[in-house]
Amino acid sequence: MQQLPILQADNVEKIKFDSSLCKEPEKLFYYKFNMIPWQKLNDTTFFMVEDTSRDINRWVEAHYGIDYVLIKVDSEQILNLLNSHFGISEFASNYLYYKNANFSAKSIKLSSIFFASFFIVTSILTLTEKYTYFALMLIFIIGCSNYLFKFIATIFNLCETSNQKVDYSKLNEPVYTILLPVFEESAVIGQLIESVKSLDYPKSKLDVKLLVESEDQETLAAIEKYTLPQYFEVIKVPHSLPRTKAKSCNYAMSFARGKYAVIYDADDKPDPLQLKKALIEFNKGDDKLACVQAKLNYYNCDYNFLTKSFSLEYMNWFQYLLPGFQKMNMPMPLGGSSNHFSVKILKKLFFWDAYNVTEDADLGLRLAQMGYKTRMIDSETLEESPITVFAWIKQRVRWIKGYMQTYIVHLKNIKSLYKHTGFKGILLLNLFVGSAAFIFFTTPFLLLSLILTKVLNELFLYYFVVVYVTNLILLVIAVKQQKMPFYFYIVSIFFPVYSLLHSVAAFLALREFILYPERWNKTQHGLWNKGNQNL
Repeated sequence: MQQLPILQADNVEKIKFDSSLCKEPEKLFYYKFNMIPWQKLNDTTFFMVEDTSRDINRWVEAHYGIDYVLIKVDSEQILNLLNSHFGISEFASNYLYYKNANFSAKSIKLSSIFFASFFIVTSILTLTEKYTYFALMLIFIIGCSNYLFKFIATIFNLCETSNQKVDYSKLNEPVYTILLPVFEESAVIGQLIESVKSLDYPKSKLDVKLLVESEDQETLAAIEKYTLPQYFEVIKVPHSLPRTKAKSCNYAMSFARGKYAVIYDADDKPDPLQLKKALIEFNKGDDKLACVQAKLNYYNCDYNFLTKSFSLEYMNWFQYLLPGFQKMNMPMPLGGSSNHFSVKILKKLFFWDAYNVTEDADLGLRLAQMGYKTRMIDSETLEESPITVFAWIKQRVRWIKGYMQTYIVHLKNIKSLYKHTGFKGILLLNLFVGSAAFIFFTTPFLLLSLILTKVLNELFLYYFVVVYVTNLILLVIAVKQQKMPFYFYIVSIFFPVYSLLHSVAAFLALREFILYPERWNKTQHGLWNKGNQNL
């Protein structure tokens, strides 16, 4: 390497960037090491770099020759130049993959085949005479472990009550970015705009990004009917693959101005004080607090048995299960909406994985793997529950598929998970994230085997009775504690009927897991309003 004076960053900005020096096949390396060829003078190539290393030196010499100069500049400046040359869509789709491929679901295609094969082989063995006992015992052990794990987490938070009074008058509110990814949401876009406008936060400090796919003309036309406040910005996300919510959010972060950022879905109605409550939690936390998760539930929970069951499930999830994980100091799989992030830390996490269809759960585990923390806050966002079995299954297929993706990604990084979370993180990954899809998929084969082979019938009879009775007791206590309507007691009795629907979704999820891993099953919103109008 030729030794020349190192230019300062302020001087670098005055000299035009020569984009012809960038090589398309080498973009992975540029993004991974945060470097870019900037200018060439005679035979010497000048590179902007965030830092230097032997790997960078060797790579530059192999691809550009021995006459070069490395110039240290701000990482944001390099990323902006990379995005201006290769396009923000490239960043949105592949940034995490380029920075650390082990954390991206894009790199698990071979592993997914082995994972799916384990499901299928175990299920088939339940119906064979020779290996029935082995397969059933495996299902029994995994099922018991999963249930016991969730039972303990729920008990940890069953007696918790929170009635703290908060003083919002002394808050010093920073700029807060709100990401609103929408796709084919013309039916609820007006409701979303009003929900965001009703947030109790200084409007001059709001940075609202309304993210719309560029080809979604119906939603864009619906937005044009409204006069948006000044703090709203409509961002048209160019078509590129994968077409996921995570990719849209990554795209928008190139334009975000906030110190903190939150995601709301198109059907969301957040608590007006939620941003302030999140800010208070961030202020109480240390520099390792990366995320604050609000609670979710449904505003159309009383529509039918399905919506009531879904609401009961969400209540248990966000009021007891996730807070239980927090109390046990475990990683927390995030909900898909109303998670608030420190933007500074989010950048260190390399944003969301565009190839994971439950980017929320994945990011929750990734931030734990990198030594960061998540906290729950006592604030609720209401959403629209699917009102038909078909719509529910379509949504649940995506969730189960995403949990399978998340499990394999973090199983590949299990040493890192253990280093930062200890044995607790390993337990959560295997007994909660990984085992759920397995239990859903094998349940029909289990029931069929018990009928046909009558192996271990008595053991599973006791198991089913114990699980049903304890679940019922916990649900009844929770319904009473949350002061929910009386009909939820009835729903609790028949909750296993709802649970069996997961097996249908699991079959479809396993198929998509192999054939269409990045397919985003869109949940259609606004149907509940249409149904009410027709009554």
